[in-house]
Amino acid sequence: MNADNKIYLFRGLFGLLTAAICITLNLSGEAGLILGSAMYIATIPLIRRVLKIKPSDLKMPENLYISGLAPYLALWLITWITVYTFQVPHPLP
Repeated sequence: MNADNKIYLFRGLFGLLTAAICITLNLSGEAGLILGSAMYIATIPLIRRVLKIKPSDLKMPENLYISGLAPYLALWLITWITVYTFQVPHPLP
């Protein structure tokens, strides 16, 4: 598995972890968005230390920062929003 695929998969799984934290802490609104942004930023040093990937290992060094953004956002937001929707009781019209 090449470095780009590792980053893509790592960030996708981290998106699910972030959604689980948001759900567990019952976060909503800005608090959840701040946590999600902080967790994404935290993936940068984790990728360097845990996966041992350096920018020089990639075809384009900026991929360390942007690769895997789509799966992270999709898995985090879709999971968090879906579970939150079913947890919060909504009044009947």
